[in-house]
Amino acid sequence: LPDPQQHLEDNTGGNIFRKLPGKYAGVNGLWRESVPGLSGQSLIHSRLVNMKNSTLAYRSWKGVKAALSKRDTLARKYEVDLDFPWKAENVEEFLSAASLEGLAPATAKTYLAHLRTAEECTTGRQASWRFSDIKTALRGFENMHASNPRSNPSCKEKTRVPITPYLMRIFKLKLLTMNIPTFHKRVIWCAACWMFTGSLRSGDILSVSTSAFVDGATLRRGDVKLVSDKVNGETVEYLLVTLQKPKEAKGKSVRVELLPMPGVFFCPVQAYIKMAKNSSGSTEDPLFDLGGQLLTAPSLNKILKQAFAGEVDYDEKVSGHSFRAGVTSALARCGASDDLIRSQGRWNSAAYEAYIKLGRSVRLSQQSQVAEMLMELSASNFGKGVLVA
Repeated sequence: LPDPQQHLEDNTGGNIFRKLPGKYAGVNGLWRESVPGLSGQSLIHSRLVNMKNSTLAYRSWKGVKAALSKRDTLARKYEVDLDFPWKAENVEEFLSAASLEGLAPATAKTYLAHLRTAEECTTGRQASWRFSDIKTALRGFENMHASNPRSNPSCKEKTRVPITPYLMRIFKLKLLTMNIPTFHKRVIWCAACWMFTGSLRSGDILSVSTSAFVDGATLRRGDVKLVSDKVNGETVEYLLVTLQKPKEAKGKSVRVELLPMPGVFFCPVQAYIKMAKNSSGSTEDPLFDLGGQLLTAPSLNKILKQAFAGEVDYDEKVSGHSFRAGVTSALARCGASDDLIRSQGRWNSAAYEAYIKLGRSVRLSQQSQVAEMLMELSASNFGKGVLVA
């Protein structure tokens, strides 16, 4: 396994970032050598533990640990026994505490899914309860929340707003006025342009922390190349981005072409060129480096929250995933085919497989269509005052 304490030096100023084990390295899981239900010779036993810990990605295990922390917090606050193993009534008690805490139903269900995994790791047995066992309590939870979403100001459920060209313009204007270094603005803006035009997840390109990154799950400088190729008979210089093990690729890498959009303020190629002017480092360094700190999804979300404060309603939010969802709305507005939309977003494994089989020349032609559609909308107010899905 990779050394979890391995460090890389950034040539821009001697900054050191920790290189964490790979996305599915199996060292961040909750399975342990002493877990009941696992037996056998030490070598076989250790291998089995590592295999079980490799079932989830690094970030997924972080979600499981966050769910355990929330369970323990609710148990202390509301004086309820939530130790494993659980029965259906224990799950309902967790839901009751979550409702009192002001958590959204969707958030509570995400916690429950993680806690099923945690229970299996802790007890060595599959959880005895199913979501079907708690459907009555869950439906009531959802109905109570829907009938009075403002009843608890700490309620976290908000409708995610897909990014549109209009909202991209708002974000750029707000970013320019923020009291942060110009280079930081260029890094943030480049990431935003790429996520929007390339339908990228923030988790596929950004780091897990400001001082560390996951090997094989963070976009590196060497994963980006400025290349030239024929697109519809014309030579075009574009960005070839290699995503390491994105969600839809099932452990494989996938290449995404980002074409230039002349005259468009969110052109991904121009955003990259401006950022790269003041950025240097080895090919193994994370790309989105703020000059000593790495850009993360949570830090990007904070910036987005600040930028869109007052621009969206109280029950709406803009997050990193809004960029990926936004291109669907934009393409649909332009009358793009369902096949083009699915291929652009690589929304599931089937769409990803179809995307790969297209071949680079066909993909480039397809990306040219996407670029033209986004360019058509860039001068309009598409998305202004309208919640698009």
